[in-house]
Amino acid sequence: MRALSDASKAITLAVCLTLAACASTQPVPYTGIASAPQLHPSQHDDSGRIPFEYKTNIDWRRYSAFVLDPVAIYRGNDGQFEEMSEEDKAFLARDMQSQFTDKLNARFRPPPAEAPMPYGSS
Repeated sequence: MRALSDASKAITLAVCLTLAACASTQPVPYTGIASAPQLHPSQHDDSGRIPFEYKTNIDWRRYSAFVLDPVAIYRGNDGQFEEMSEEDKAFLARDMQSQFTDKLNARFRPPPAEAPMPYGSS
């Protein structure tokens, strides 16, 4: 009876170890980001620093201008900035906004300073 018990424990342990070895950790989807449903696990980053990517077939030659929404620092539970001061977060967001704008201005026309409101907006 004891031999059967030891054998079943050994089999159980072997199965658990095999399952653990085959398991891979999938990134947890971001929360609080409107575009989260459009993000997919990255196929091109083995470092784990870029867990998601957004990929679509766009012919960028068809576009001549851009509108850049304000940069916001991600504040989800899995965020990387929880130890950063609010002042530093604001600085980071301004710097990112500036760098993104500069890069996009090199390729596209910036939007007019006072873009007209869409029809029906007030």
